[in-house]
Amino acid sequence: KQSVSTQSTGSLQQSKSKHNQSTFQRRVRGYQRRVRGFQVPGGMVITGILLAFYKSPVEVFLGQWLNQSFNALVNFTNRSGDKPLPNSVILSAYLTATSLATATSIG
Repeated sequence: KQSVSTQSTGSLQQSKSKHNQSTFQRRVRGYQRRVRGFQVPGGMVITGILLAFYKSPVEVFLGQWLNQSFNALVNFTNRSGDKPLPNSVILSAYLTATSLATATSIG
């Protein structure tokens, strides 16, 4: 757990978080900072999965679903603006993206 210096002497207080996490939206922002470091290795693992598992329609479907879910997470964490989106908009965008990607992959 990271802490922040709050006294003029420079000592650290372990009970206080470095980032304000008083609301759900602020906790999500903290999670988004951590996900950004996983984009490249995560994409490499998914690419390996897509290359290895392509022989059956089920493998292709699951691989494309995993890939598009990962892409949706990356796009969500990289979006601009701090204005919160309604959960219905996020869910609709996710379902549309994954449905179209998997349907296109199966043909």
